[in-house]
Amino acid sequence: MAPITKEYDYIVIGGGSGGSGAARRASGWYKKKTCIIDSGISGGCCVNVGCVPKKMTWNYASINETLHRGINYGYDIPNPIKHDFAGFVEKRHARIKTLNGIYETNWAKEGIDLFHGAAKFLGDHEIEVTPKDGSEPFHVRADHICISTGSYPTIPESIKGAEHGISSDEFFSIKHLPKKIVFVGAGYISVELAGVLNAIGVETHLFIRGSTFLRKFDPMIQDVLTQHYEDIGVHVHRNHPGIKEVQLLHPAKDETDPREKKLKLIINDGSEFETNELLWAIGRSPETRGLGLEKLNIKRTPRGHLVVDKYQNTSVPGIYALGDVTGQAELTPVAIAAGRQLGNRLFGPAELNASYLDYDRIPTVVFSHPTVGTTGLTEPQAIEKYGKENVKVYNTKFSNMYYDVFPPEEKKKNPTAFKLVCQGPDEHIVGLHILGDGTDEMMQGFVLTNHFKLNVNGLPETIYFSNVKIRRSSDKEENKKPVPSTVKRRVLQLLLYMPDYENQVYTDYEKALVSFRPLTNGSSKVVTIDYYDREEKGPRTGPHPMYKHGSLANLIREYDTRGPPSNSRARADFFRNLNKFLRRLRIQGAFGDNQVKPIHSLAYNSESLQTVSDIKFVCAEHPMTKKPFNREVSVKDWFEMAFKKTLDTKGYVVNVGSKNHPIWWPVDLCTVTQGQFYKSLLPFSDQERNMIQVACKRPEQNIKFIEGEGLPMLGIQQIPPASFPLNIEMKMSTINGRKIPSPSLQFAGTNQVKPYDSGSGQWNLRNRKFRQDPKWYSAIKRAADKIGIQTTVTLRKPDNTVKDSPGEIANLMMKYNLKTRILDQLQYRPPVIRVQDVANHGAEAVEARPRV
Repeated sequence: MAPITKEYDYIVIGGGSGGSGAARRASGWYKKKTCIIDSGISGGCCVNVGCVPKKMTWNYASINETLHRGINYGYDIPNPIKHDFAGFVEKRHARIKTLNGIYETNWAKEGIDLFHGAAKFLGDHEIEVTPKDGSEPFHVRADHICISTGSYPTIPESIKGAEHGISSDEFFSIKHLPKKIVFVGAGYISVELAGVLNAIGVETHLFIRGSTFLRKFDPMIQDVLTQHYEDIGVHVHRNHPGIKEVQLLHPAKDETDPREKKLKLIINDGSEFETNELLWAIGRSPETRGLGLEKLNIKRTPRGHLVVDKYQNTSVPGIYALGDVTGQAELTPVAIAAGRQLGNRLFGPAELNASYLDYDRIPTVVFSHPTVGTTGLTEPQAIEKYGKENVKVYNTKFSNMYYDVFPPEEKKKNPTAFKLVCQGPDEHIVGLHILGDGTDEMMQGFVLTNHFKLNVNGLPETIYFSNVKIRRSSDKEENKKPVPSTVKRRVLQLLLYMPDYENQVYTDYEKALVSFRPLTNGSSKVVTIDYYDREEKGPRTGPHPMYKHGSLANLIREYDTRGPPSNSRARADFFRNLNKFLRRLRIQGAFGDNQVKPIHSLAYNSESLQTVSDIKFVCAEHPMTKKPFNREVSVKDWFEMAFKKTLDTKGYVVNVGSKNHPIWWPVDLCTVTQGQFYKSLLPFSDQERNMIQVACKRPEQNIKFIEGEGLPMLGIQQIPPASFPLNIEMKMSTINGRKIPSPSLQFAGTNQVKPYDSGSGQWNLRNRKFRQDPKWYSAIKRAADKIGIQTTVTLRKPDNTVKDSPGEIANLMMKYNLKTRILDQLQYRPPVIRVQDVANHGAEAVEARPRV
C-alpha cells in the first residue's frame, strides 16, 4: 500500500525557535494549514541545550560569585559555601520540560500539526516522514517548505580518542561537578561555560590556539576579557599546540557524574595533561544529516550551510532556510525574527510582501564573567571598510563603583571597558563594544545609536526608552506615544528589524502590530510609532463591530441622529456617554506631519460641545515665526496661523494630549483610522436592536442575502466556464433536518417532559425527580465511564440530608451536564437503562444533551 500523502500550505522542518516562529506566524496569524516535523525535543537547541540552560547555570554561578564578594561588604559568609548543584540541575530540567510542553501547547492552540519524526526530501515539494514511534512512514506535501533544523556541536574526527570528550550538549547532563575540566576552543560557548565552572569552584583550563579568545570580537574585548579570566583563576593556555590523542584512563560513573573519570591528553609537543573531563567547543555544523538534500539542486557553502538570499530563499524555488542551518548570525532572537518576517512575506497582506530581516548591525551579548555586549563593526573592520584616516575611536576603562569597597588588588581584576568606533567627519557611530557587569542589559539601549547611524554629538538627542513612554528628548512639544505593556520591554528590538522608514511599514511583536512612519519628510530614520493591539491570535475575523473609518465629524453626527436631549440632566449624560464612546479612538490629523494620536477627551460642558472658537489658550510664541507672542488665541486662530487652515467656527474640538497638558485638534481636520474595534455595548437600545436585526436573520433571509448581495460583494457575479465537465450552481443547497423524539423516562409524581420541551432536540431536566433505584446509577455510571467522566452521585433523604449511597439520576445529570453523544443510544426501560453499541444502532443514535 502506497504511503498516505497529506497536503499542507506550509511545512516547517525543525521545532526550534526559528521553526516555531515561522510556523506560528503562518498558522496563527494567516490561518495557513501548517505542520512542524521535529526529530528532536520541542524547543530545539536554545530551550534544551543552549540559551535557557546556559543562562540558568550562569545565574547559579553568579549567585556563588556574589556570595563570596559579600565578605567585602561586611557580611559574615561561611567558607566554603555549600551548594547543591545536582538539586539545581533537577530544577533546571523540570523547567525545560515545562517549556517543551509550552511550545507544543502553543502549536496546538494555533492549529499546527506536530510530527515527531525524521524528514527526508523526496522532491522539491514532497517529504517522507518516518515517525519516531516506529509507525508507518507517510508523505507530506506543500508549495512552501522551510528548513530550520539548526546545528550540532562538532567533534574533531582527526584526533584519536576524541569521542572520550563531551560537547556542550552533554555538558547540561552533568549533575556532579568534576574536579578539573579542559575546554578546547576560543569561541563564546567555551568562554561562557568556562566562566560558569570557574565561578562555582571547578579547576578550569582553556586551550586556545591564539593569544586571546573571542577572536571575532573587537581587540579591546579580546585583550581585556582574556586577561580578566586569568586574573580570576581560569588557566588560559595561550598559543596551545593542540591535542594529538585522548586516552581514557578511567570511565565516568555515568553521563551525569564525571568525578571518577580520568583522561590523559597527549599534546602535539609531546607533553601530557590529565583531567576529569574534556569539552570540545570548536564550532557547530549545520544539521542537514538525513534530509536527502542530495536529491535537490540546493546550494551549500563549503562548510555545508544552506545558501540563502536576504529573503531566506534557497536556490530551490519554494524552499526556504533560516537559523543556524544557514550560518547567519546564529542567535535565537534572530531566527525567530527571520521566521516571522518570512511568514509575513509568504502569507501576509500586500504591504508585507517584501518583508525580510536586516542582518546588518545585529547586537549580541556573551554571558561571560563579566558579560560582553557588542554591535556593529570592530575597529579593524571599520578601518578596512572606511580607511584608517576616516575612523576615530573612543575608549574608556574604569572600575565599577560596586568594587570600591574591595581591596585594591581585587578591584583591578574587575574592569569595565567601553569602545565607540566612529567614521567620517561627522563621527557617525558604526560600532559599539562594552564589557563589564550589567552590560548585557545596558547594550539594549545603546543599540539604537548604531542602528540609526547617530553621531557622537547627537547622543543626547537619541530616542530613549523609559518605563512609560518612548519619545525624543529634544522634542519641545512632548510628542509621546503610549507603549502597550506587551511591547514595552522589546520595542527597541523591533526598531532594529525594520530595513527602512522612508514609507509607512509594519512589523509586530506577539499581540501588537506596530506601524513605523517618518516623523518628518527630511528624516527617514526618526519615526513615530503607532500600536494596534491584537487580542486574538491571527488576523481578526468574525462579526466584530468597528468604528466607521473616515471623517470624525461624521462619526460624531451619527452617534445619535436625534441629537442631544432637551432635558438638562439627560443632556449632560448624553455628552458624557459620547465622550466615553470616543475615548482612546485613534485619529489622524490632516495637517502638519499627519500624525496619529488617541483621543483623550471631547471638549464639552453640561450644555453643549465646545467649538474651535470656545477653546482658548495662551500662545507663548508664534507658531510660524517662533517669536515671543504671549497672547490668548482660540484653536481656530492658532490653526490659521500655524497651518493656514480656515475652520468652521462651529466645529468641535478633541483633546489628544492629557488632562494637565491638553493638545487641541479640530474635529473637522481629523479622520478615524481603519481597523478599530468597538468593545463595549452600543450606547442606545435602538442601536443595539438594529445591530441584532442585521446580524440575526432567519435562514431564508440569509439565503437571499448571500445569493443576492453577498456574492456580488465578493466580486462573484458569474462563475466563468471551467475546464471540467461539471456545472457550478450559484444557489445554496438545502439540507433537511429532523427532530429527535423525547426519551421515554419514568418520573416520580407528576414530573413529566412536555412535548414542546424536545422541539429543539434537547430535553430540559431541571427540577425533574426520578424514581430512586440503584440500577439507575449503575447504568449511568457505565455510560459516564465510557465517555471518560468521573461521576459522583448523592442520594438525599426526604429531609434533604445526604445518604451515602448512589441514587438520584437528576443530581448526576445536572451536576455533570452528562453528554452521551458517543454512547450512540440510550434506551430507557424503567427501572433499568441499557447502553447499546453504536455498531448496531448507529443510524438511530440519540444525542441527549440536558439543557440547564
